[in-house]
Amino acid sequence: MEYVGLILADWEALRPELRAVLPESRLQQVLDRADARINAASATTAAAQQRDARSLLVAGSSSGQLEGAPLFVRMLRLDSLRDALLMDGEQSLAGGRAVHFLRFWQAMQELFRRLNSTSEQKDEEPLAEEMAALRDAILRRAESPGSLSGAWLQEQVAAARAMSADEAAWVPLEQAVAPLGETRGSDSHCEEGPAGPGNEKRRRRQLSLEEATLPLMTWLRDMAEDYGSGCRAAKVQAVRDVAGCSLREACFDLGAQGWDVEAALVRHFGGQNPVGEARPSTGSGWSTHGAKLRRSE
Repeated sequence: MEYVGLILADWEALRPELRAVLPESRLQQVLDRADARINAASATTAAAQQRDARSLLVAGSSSGQLEGAPLFVRMLRLDSLRDALLMDGEQSLAGGRAVHFLRFWQAMQELFRRLNSTSEQKDEEPLAEEMAALRDAILRRAESPGSLSGAWLQEQVAAARAMSADEAAWVPLEQAVAPLGETRGSDSHCEEGPAGPGNEKRRRRQLSLEEATLPLMTWLRDMAEDYGSGCRAAKVQAVRDVAGCSLREACFDLGAQGWDVEAALVRHFGGQNPVGEARPSTGSGWSTHGAKLRRSE
């Protein structure tokens, strides 16, 4: 989750006029942020990993406007600024191309992946993976004009929550996207859906990529803070201190027990592991104090 917070911080440092979109004229500043992240990691990252990350910023030899651009730039995709904007928003800024936050997140995540060791990549919060999966689903959906709707986004968030290792974390996002769902009456950005009670027309509101992204950005920030230095961070550390387990295991145990530390520890020592395999019995009763003593031996 740490990299999610860092990516958000980098994006906000760019001071976008529109929260989720930067015009193409700011592209060099985006590349400078990526380069700064590599430089910041130089003291703790192996030289080979730094070279691998920096290769994202090196231009290729192919001809064409984007084909020879650095891989990082190609990952940004430079969407049409008009398509990315709020449909009823600043049309004066709707010319040219844009860097969208979701693409920036994708590209920066790849940069962090190259900077981190394999073990660090494996030991991350399950919610971080779930966030990235939703992001990718939104971007795929947005590639088909008119297919990104509020109702579809609601369905995706609800499905993600149902399968999540931290169901409670998704509740605020569900509430935030609720107003983007089905709407009644005339709306130039709606498509007709099945008739509802009383034969009233129901419409699925179409969303721009920015409209779909704004509630997600607020939620990402809140979750990054909670997992980084908030209540969830404290509970994860408490479980790890006693159980000596990985970050990932602690998150699974806590999420399965409603973020109750004692219940998560009981699950860890005597219940089921994250993939459903029974842990060996310790052959004795369990307590937090006893577990700490065994850990210190």
